[in-house]
Amino acid sequence: MNDSYIQIGHTGKPHGIAGELKIVVKERYERDALQANVLFLDLKGSPVPFFVEDLSIGNAWIVKLEDVDSREHALSISGKGIFLRQSDLLPPEAADPDAEPDYELFVGYHLIDNEAGPIGPIEAVYDLGTQSLAGVRYQDREVLVPLHHHLIVDIREDVGELVMDLPLGLLEL
Repeated sequence: MNDSYIQIGHTGKPHGIAGELKIVVKERYERDALQANVLFLDLKGSPVPFFVEDLSIGNAWIVKLEDVDSREHALSISGKGIFLRQSDLLPPEAADPDAEPDYELFVGYHLIDNEAGPIGPIEAVYDLGTQSLAGVRYQDREVLVPLHHHLIVDIREDVGELVMDLPLGLLEL
């Protein structure tokens, strides 16, 4: 998948016989999903656009996508990642002010420690529910770095750098 796509959830099981699907959307992207006209599904490693015909929220999120008109077709796209283009996300001021920052946007940034200097590129962000971790390539291995606003010193969006004050010894774990 291209870096300009952000995974907001995944498709679940078919719902009914008309091609509807249950979907799971990460809480921080619910407002983005509700306003989206198109969702991208990860099919064979490529983002494929599906236009939203209807989206309802009850006990579960149910989506009806254009051209998905049978239970069989819905079954063929169940269990797939749901993505939005980064440019389709609502601006930060429209987001919930109490929500955690969107750490997934840091994938591709270079991590810099205040003391150690350049560490390496952030290759992945793992959301563990209560904690987000950055997977950073450091000395030919992946190091997991906790992403927390108290550790972030500066975000240099123009050059794609995340400056942090990492706990002593973290890189040796």
